Amino acid sequence: MFGKLRTKHLVLLLLLLGGLWWLSGSISPQAQKRTFREYLLKLDTNTVTGFNITPALYKQFPPIRFRRSGEGWRMFWGTDSAIVDQQPIHELMRSWSGMRVVRLAGRMAEVRDRYDLGDSTSERLTITDGQGAHELIVGRQTAGEPPMTLVNLPGDENAYAIEGSLGSYTDFTFGEWLPKYLVRGDPANWSRLTFNFPGAPGYVMERHGSRWLLDGVPTDSAYTDRYLRSLARARGQTVADPADTLIAVPQFRLVVEDSTRREPIIVVVFVANDHFIVRSSLNPQTVMPFSGKDEVPRMFRPKSAFLPH
Repeated sequence: MFGKLRTKHLVLLLLLLGGLWWLSGSISPQAQKRTFREYLLKLDTNTVTGFNITPALYKQFPPIRFRRSGEGWRMFWGTDSAIVDQQPIHELMRSWSGMRVVRLAGRMAEVRDRYDLGDSTSERLTITDGQGAHELIVGRQTAGEPPMTLVNLPGDENAYAIEGSLGSYTDFTFGEWLPKYLVRGDPANWSRLTFNFPGAPGYVMERHGSRWLLDGVPTDSAYTDRYLRSLARARGQTVADPADTLIAVPQFRLVVEDSTRREPIIVVVFVANDHFIVRSSLNPQTVMPFSGKDEVPRMFRPKSAFLPH
């Protein structure tokens, strides 16, 4: 009997302690800080038809308009138009499908200037889908890992931190949105690489089964594999003036034949006055700087580099 009473009293005591814990948590400053919204956006990204990025007023740039089309995403900036690099688009879509608040940054009146959320320093993002338009004020991106971006919804008195690089993407210029891939694909699907050099004979490297041959001689497999993996990720970082190609002279040429593509990938390096530029058939509208000191020797290896030593 005494055991049953002790058990009953213990249960009541635990219930009382649990109630006190819940009550103290619900009225504590920490709990009050948790009352902000959990999500800023939850969109069905399949219904997104376009979005606009309006740069901060101090930049004095016109908006960049993005529209979904059968060929992918296309952007419009003044009288210019071009296909957009799809990778950042995919990252933006993932963010918009569930833009979760990581933390409350503070009241707008107090943190507006600190986080570049003021009228002259913030970017404005307007997303259009089947439900209408959704607007977001985008401020500074943090340098931590993972990065966070400070944002605000028009009319909301608070600023919020969300995870991701939204602040970096809304700061992109027209040129930074251009695709800059030089070579893409899986080296396992490549059948032939043709190298051409200025003033010197080129060579052809061909796949036979699982091995690569050069003039009928098997290449160094470890070295070749490292080169091909690096080549498959080759891309430019910035863009050059397309007018440079009017005075440019082709110097180096690489042709990558891929069994999964109708046409080969062709990369041509030009010399324009005192610098190199490069174009790829993957995105022929984009002209990129190319370093004669680092990038040319990295991509255009001499024949001897692939042969066993």
